[in-house]
Amino acid sequence: MRCKPELGQALFGNPHGKYDCPEYVCALFDYILGEISRVYWNNNQKAWDYYDDPQIPGIEYRSYCWDSDSEDAQKPNFKFKDVEIRWYKYPGRGMSINVNWSEPQTRRWFDECIAAIRNCEEEL
Repeated sequence: MRCKPELGQALFGNPHGKYDCPEYVCALFDYILGEISRVYWNNNQKAWDYYDDPQIPGIEYRSYCWDSDSEDAQKPNFKFKDVEIRWYKYPGRGMSINVNWSEPQTRRWFDECIAAIRNCEEEL
């Protein structure tokens, strides 16, 4: 379904993906964030604050950019391979995505993303 941005996104011209994130994609993404948080803790022995880039190879992560004139404001909040996910202010709000894939395609992408996160976990 074509993206219908939140009122704030529309009024202030915040970029958004082409499609609304289906609920199951939002749930998968929530799991991805949880796995990043777990691996971040294991590698750094401190909690991930969801603002800093967790430095996972193959994943681009940016928190919401409040400066709409900044170049970072135009970049997706999360990118892995060809999939870009954007949100408004915080993950889970005004979620949009740039692809309209089938569930099997999305599951393959999710599995690859989780593998990339787990591959960067340091052995303790």
